Amino acid sequence: MSAQTTVQELLISTIRKRWGLYFGKKALLRQLMHETAKELAGVKKAKEAYATALEQLINGQTDRQAVLAAKEQLKAAKEAYNKKAAPIRAKMAPINEVLSFLDNAVIPKLIELTTGSKVEPVVEVDVEALKRELTI
Repeated sequence: MSAQTTVQELLISTIRKRWGLYFGKKALLRQLMHETAKELAGVKKAKEAYATALEQLINGQTDRQAVLAAKEQLKAAKEAYNKKAAPIRAKMAPINEVLSFLDNAVIPKLIELTTGSKVEPVVEVDVEALKRELTI
């Protein structure tokens, strides 16, 4: 087995791991949305109430106390959401860190070792041409 074959196998193994992490992150995001739906709705409702209170204050239809009360409700709603989301975000943090490391350091270096050339930035893309080129 040549060194080139070993590097290619490492590249494929690394990309497989990267995709596994990516799919795991997506699953955790779905879990986060599902488990915090009630709290997220509470935050949305509190934001709307706060915006309404501010608008009413500007129009002279309410006092400062109503705005401060709405602001406190928003703060409490955000705290409830963050508390509920914290365990899932804690699971996601190391996945995000590893994904970033793989994307910014490991995979580009393995591609360089495998192909002999660096990955170049792409700032414009023809989506249809790229889809045709990459269709298996």
